[in-house]
Amino acid sequence: MNLLCETSIEIRCVLPDTFNYITDLDNFNKWFPEVIEFESIDDKPIGTIGKQYSEKLYIEAGVEEQITVEVIDFVQNQRLVTQSELHPILPRMTIVFSKVDQDHTKIIWRMDSRNTEKNYVKETLPVVQNIISERATIALNNLKRILE
Repeated sequence: MNLLCETSIEIRCVLPDTFNYITDLDNFNKWFPEVIEFESIDDKPIGTIGKQYSEKLYIEAGVEEQITVEVIDFVQNQRLVTQSELHPILPRMTIVFSKVDQDHTKIIWRMDSRNTEKNYVKETLPVVQNIISERATIALNNLKRILE
């Protein structure tokens, strides 16, 4: 895997409330930029391994893509991991939560690319890293604004 971005933020919000808001991925388009729609496509409970969502997002200016995102790891109040088959990125998103103190939660947000092809890594990966880094910074600041 190739790291696209890893960033973190502390939010003045208790861990369970922070975790519940973020892992309810029906909220994802409310805080992550360039995501147009994000909604559950099955009846599985939030946090169930294998739960799937439909995501409609802007790949670049004016270019929309519809993908399926699947929960592949979930530990209550600790971690959420999703991935999709969006080509060529093959993204895996990991969000780790930790209690800083009674009123604050630290969020570590990470996006990896599962694509290890030489041409992708050499030519496309740096561009994707810049785009994802910009979006992640905005996303975490949006979460801070929403949850505090």
